[in-house]
Amino acid sequence: MQVPRPVNSRLRNLRYGIALVLTGCLSWAVMRLMRLYPVGVDDANILFVYSRHLAAGEGLVYNIGGERVEGFSSMLWMLLTAIGYLFTAAPYPLFLLLNILLVGGALGYTLQFVERRAAGDRRDTLPLSAAGLLFLTWMAGNPSYFLWTVTSLMETGLWSALLLVTTVLILRVIDDGKRRSGALALLLAGLLLTRPDGMAWVLYFIALYALVLRWSGMSWRAGLRELMPVIALAGVTMALLLLFRLIYFGFPFPNTYYVKVTPDRWYNLSFGLAYFKAFVLAHGVAILCIAAAALATLRAAWPVLLGFFTGTPRLQPATMGLFALATAVLTGTLLPILMGGDIFGGFRFYQPIWPLLILLLFYLPMPWRRLQQAPPALVAGLALAALAVFTLSNTVRWPSLSSDRQRIAHLYELSERGMRTGTHLHTLFDQRAAGLPSTGVSAAGGHKIGYAGTVIDTMGLNFLPMAHHSGDKKGVRGHAAFAKEVFWDYTPDLLEPTLCPRTGPPVNRSRDPANWLHRIYRGLFDDADFNAAYRFVALDVPGTTDRVCTYMRVELSDELRRSGYTLVDVEA
Repeated sequence: MQVPRPVNSRLRNLRYGIALVLTGCLSWAVMRLMRLYPVGVDDANILFVYSRHLAAGEGLVYNIGGERVEGFSSMLWMLLTAIGYLFTAAPYPLFLLLNILLVGGALGYTLQFVERRAAGDRRDTLPLSAAGLLFLTWMAGNPSYFLWTVTSLMETGLWSALLLVTTVLILRVIDDGKRRSGALALLLAGLLLTRPDGMAWVLYFIALYALVLRWSGMSWRAGLRELMPVIALAGVTMALLLLFRLIYFGFPFPNTYYVKVTPDRWYNLSFGLAYFKAFVLAHGVAILCIAAAALATLRAAWPVLLGFFTGTPRLQPATMGLFALATAVLTGTLLPILMGGDIFGGFRFYQPIWPLLILLLFYLPMPWRRLQQAPPALVAGLALAALAVFTLSNTVRWPSLSSDRQRIAHLYELSERGMRTGTHLHTLFDQRAAGLPSTGVSAAGGHKIGYAGTVIDTMGLNFLPMAHHSGDKKGVRGHAAFAKEVFWDYTPDLLEPTLCPRTGPPVNRSRDPANWLHRIYRGLFDDADFNAAYRFVALDVPGTTDRVCTYMRVELSDELRRSGYTLVDVEA
């Protein structure tokens, strides 16, 4: 166990500054090269709907005056972003800045750990050694990390920061022997409030901390006394969260759980395994890191368990630290598999463990002292070579980021198009005597941000009847909850309103079997009953060059024509 060394506050602050600047610059580069709208992805805007309504005093509802529904996955991120809506109606720059501070701060904390570990028992004098430079080049080589943790504006940035800081905190306990139970307790409470899978991570971190305490030679009684505040705060946080959900929403889990998870565990597992396979194929170096983590875990598992029961340390600090880090990597690898993965490009679920993969290298017997004494030109050359290797080992790469746009940018475009469509519907129907018509949409974030009328989330994330129906929820991952019988019980006036070009005749592509909407609506647009009840029409938006195309109830289209609206009927 290393003896704690005095902290050089100047170096520490400088490293935090480097990490923050790097995070901000790379996030800006991602947005610029991919030409992303600065409003986040559509799923982020779903959460912002609740943040905005909470800040306005309307409660946690998707539609003001509607049902209470937890259509978001992160209670803590929702509360943090609600604060932004207390100051401005469009707090997106604040959210972006908050993500940069969270992610940059966590990377700075990790960089400080890497530098002090590389320095060993020698004086820590360099702002960036070869080890720190390698860590930063690893992060810089993966634009997907900054895409999902910063620019998406989802809870991924907060989640990644908490996971990284918690893991490094325990590694620091192993290195210097200083107990940090209070900080660990707060971090675990944050994990529980940030994502539902925080429950699994909290159980893992509590077990790991117990192993570390016993490894350090602490008795059962002293170890339990040290661990009790951590367990107590985690237990109280979980109990209060479940109690709040049951009282306020009526269900123990977020609505997203009921939409996405089917009783068939093998079905979910097949998606998760496919997700993991795609990840390691897209990130060549990652599979080597995960394999190294598995090997390190197997080699140290028995001595760690034996030391736990006997109370006699059987491993050196470096080996114990490697075991802790390796098991964290494996936990972060396995959980997305068990949860069924994700459909978004860029592997959102695996980005939070990306910084942990490179940390494994710093527990191997590398010649860090010799590298620190090498000429600066050589170190810089090695850093550039490492950056090239790390960049080329990822499928989403800086040189081809503009061409990769089509895999990612549509998630941001959904937000922007949804907001514009909602605004145009206000322009079209503000003067309607019966008020704003209800709409049904599958992308429910940006549209609801822009539209004050009643919105039915046809995929069920923000709509209890669709999420909790007992029918089959197998199909397109994350978009398989749609049930026709529920739809006919809650038929909206407009279905899937969207922007369409004014140049040329409007086109209805939703009846093409290969079309995304046709797939997630399970062929609804071909049903005779649907075509008897709805017409696909186009409306020009006054004062703009935009047009809104939508399925519209026949009764509403007849009413609008009698009121003088010009509707263009569109053939399939």
